[in-house]
Amino acid sequence: MSNHLKGILMVLSSTAMWGLVGILVQYLISREHFTPEWLVNTRLLASGLILLIITYFFYERNIFQVLKTDFMSLLILGVIGLLGSQYGFYICINHSNAPTATILVFLLPVFIMLYTLLVKHKRPSGLELISILFAITGTSLIVTKGDFSSIILSPIALMAGITSALCCVFYTLQPRKVLSKYSSTNVMGWSMLFGGIFISCFNLLKCYFLLYRTYRSSIDFKYSIYLS
Repeated sequence: MSNHLKGILMVLSSTAMWGLVGILVQYLISREHFTPEWLVNTRLLASGLILLIITYFFYERNIFQVLKTDFMSLLILGVIGLLGSQYGFYICINHSNAPTATILVFLLPVFIMLYTLLVKHKRPSGLELISILFAITGTSLIVTKGDFSSIILSPIALMAGITSALCCVFYTLQPRKVLSKYSSTNVMGWSMLFGGIFISCFNLLKCYFLLYRTYRSSIDFKYSIYLS
């Protein structure tokens, strides 16, 4: 199997899995009352650890070498690229639904085309434009089943969806140099782990302030009883 065909199959499989994730996330948020923060946190930490274990046993024994040479690249990729894209996607689902979030995220090819046009000064070919148009149209028809009334678009959902797509562009283009030196599982493993650690700190601070507010409220309540 040629590398070109492998690349096509990987893109198709990852796209299908991304769509499946949207459905599962909507179910967990709407039915099981999980928060987007908890889901993103758990997913990034677990995925990062699993990828690093796979890297150690199957690809690279020295999984820490990349930290010595490209630590900042991995940190930026994890926080802006992976955490930004997934958190934006989950927030969009939370404030709309999975079909709406999927359509917004699949603006990714349009943003990449604009990047290559404005930064690389490379004009897209007619075939590329037609392919992007068909991809967006096909995705919209698949996720909505032709019923566009199922699209729920609030300002928060729109902002989160576009942010997720832009972060997808970032993590698609940013890690090219580091990927030329290390395996993709090693790069993505550390980046996911860094993104998970970052949002873990955010969740801990959020829990701290909630507990503090609860504690202060209980004290104010006791004082009000004493005064009464």
